[in-house]
Amino acid sequence: MDQDSRDKVFVVAQSLPGLMLHLLISYLRLKRAAVRAERNLYHSLKANGIPKRQARELAASYTEWTSLRFWLKRAAFPAALDGIRASSKR
Repeated sequence: MDQDSRDKVFVVAQSLPGLMLHLLISYLRLKRAAVRAERNLYHSLKANGIPKRQARELAASYTEWTSLRFWLKRAAFPAALDGIRASSKR
């Protein structure tokens, strides 16, 4: 590896912690906003006559996409989930 490539790798490695911190803070802000939206939706549904259990399920499904588990299951390990589903049907 030549010196120019080493310098580029060093610059990327040096900026990575700051990038990770920025992503973490952004995710936490998104999650906080989603929790507030879920709570507001739940109360709104309940005030309009939807049963508590159904309102809770609808509000939870509204903010499900903000969960890290949601994205890991669908993006990182889809083949593993297919295997788990197939073995549980037996």
